Amino acid sequence: MANKFSFTLNSGNVMPALGFGTYAPQHVEEDVLKAVRIAVKAGYRHLDCAAIYRNERAVGQALKQLIVESTITRKDIFVTSKLWNTCHRPDLVRSSLKKSLEDLGLSYLDLYLVHWPMGYQEGGEFIPRGKDGNVLYSDVDFVETWKALEDCVDEGLVKDIGLSNFNSKQIERLLEVARIKPSNNQVECHLHLAQNKLIEYCKSKNITVTAYSPLGSPGNKSAPHTPALEEPVVKQLASQKNKTPAQILLRFLLQRGLAVIPKSVTQVRITENFQVFDFELSDDEMTQLTNLNKDHRLSTEDIALKHKYYPFYDDDLELAIAIAWCLGLASAIAIAWCLGLASAIAITLCLGLASAIAITWCLGLASSIAIAWCPGSGISYCHRLVSRSGISKCHHLVSRIWQLLPSLGV
Repeated sequence: MANKFSFTLNSGNVMPALGFGTYAPQHVEEDVLKAVRIAVKAGYRHLDCAAIYRNERAVGQALKQLIVESTITRKDIFVTSKLWNTCHRPDLVRSSLKKSLEDLGLSYLDLYLVHWPMGYQEGGEFIPRGKDGNVLYSDVDFVETWKALEDCVDEGLVKDIGLSNFNSKQIERLLEVARIKPSNNQVECHLHLAQNKLIEYCKSKNITVTAYSPLGSPGNKSAPHTPALEEPVVKQLASQKNKTPAQILLRFLLQRGLAVIPKSVTQVRITENFQVFDFELSDDEMTQLTNLNKDHRLSTEDIALKHKYYPFYDDDLELAIAIAWCLGLASAIAIAWCLGLASAIAITLCLGLASAIAITWCLGLASSIAIAWCPGSGISYCHRLVSRSGISKCHHLVSRIWQLLPSLGV
């Protein structure tokens, strides 16, 4: 693989930019074992695993077979795993890492990530719930979790440590106290979620970024827009270059300087997804694809909305401000016809502020009070208004609020 498609991490270890994702919740261990064998034989040298995937034993069995067959050696393969949310307490970090090593049949990991910044109550269940059905949280500070990961590096259990689903403010807080800096932040990133600001921030701190769901989670039907694989521009480029839409999307992210970890259990797709190094996208083609960004997040971990370390409120707040001013401006234009320009400007400011406060509360601070700011069918009206305006960010935010209201107790 060309050097520009790999990353040298803080330890000096090299991470291939194209990895194979092993998340396969609908498939049994035998399917995962076969998929890993196919992937490695197709050329993948980077495997992305996690305790929550509940299939690390199958991955380990595949690796053992491949090593015994002399297809690879341990040094040939880069293996990532992740610390699950119920093991954030410092005294549980090492044992969790050791469990992943045992299941994978390895003596060390190349990269170990904190899967999410928020912790769940420690215990036997991956998703612990109370009698009311709500997820039980842990108040462990991820900074304390990180210190335990640093000890695992000292012990030689892992070469590099990193993060997953952390926002820039959380990373900044960690960097202030970290003895060993994070080498990687793995986040959702695809055609419709560019993550420009976060990626720029990570690169400024010498933190590599891995994109999960790089194809836009084609099995997720909740998105209010055309799936990434079906975008006309993507299909046109695929046809012109005699490539698949998936190959176009993966190449797009690779040329943005990201690592990608597509997943599949289908032999043809696994093989096709690796065949992305024999063509390039021009600057104009990259721009065409970049313009399809909608800042739409698919993986929201809504069960953790009320956790103090939930990472996505900062992003939604920016959208809240955007929609607030859209609402204020639209109202002011209507009133301007009656009261004149000066009054319209004053009303814009008032409505913009009021809407911002209301929508911010809708995001979780005081959702029941926020609804009072949008009497009757207010939120439905906002949704229709911004949908017609073509402002995708505003549309996305109102859709998210509408989806989240049941989770927030409204």
